Amino acid sequence: MKIKLYILLIFLICVEGVVAQRYISDSQPNITMKKSSHTGITIYPNPAIDFFHVNSQTPVGKVEIFNIIGKKIKILKNNNSGVFDVSDLRNGVYLVRIFNKHNKVLKVIRLGKNSQLP
Repeated sequence: MKIKLYILLIFLICVEGVVAQRYISDSQPNITMKKSSHTGITIYPNPAIDFFHVNSQTPVGKVEIFNIIGKKIKILKNNNSGVFDVSDLRNGVYLVRIFNKHNKVLKVIRLGKNSQLP
């Protein structure tokens, strides 16, 4: 049990950037990840309560949300508002994979979900 906890803690520490992208792409071998030039993509608020916005110069087609162990939890299509509903998710840390309109991965971002913010 302690080993699993240490592995989870190491993953949480390293979850930013390339490590997160590699983890998701390794868990789904048919998906390829290339270094992205879309560094200006952000999500807010983070942590989210009921929803989050994606701020991007490139039009967003959909987002996929993964739990911390890499299981796909949700797929949300963009309704051209850039707002995505996560009110049904439990509090925790998730990975959000953002796609453009041509189904190419733009970026993977860590998202906190906390419905009990002060």
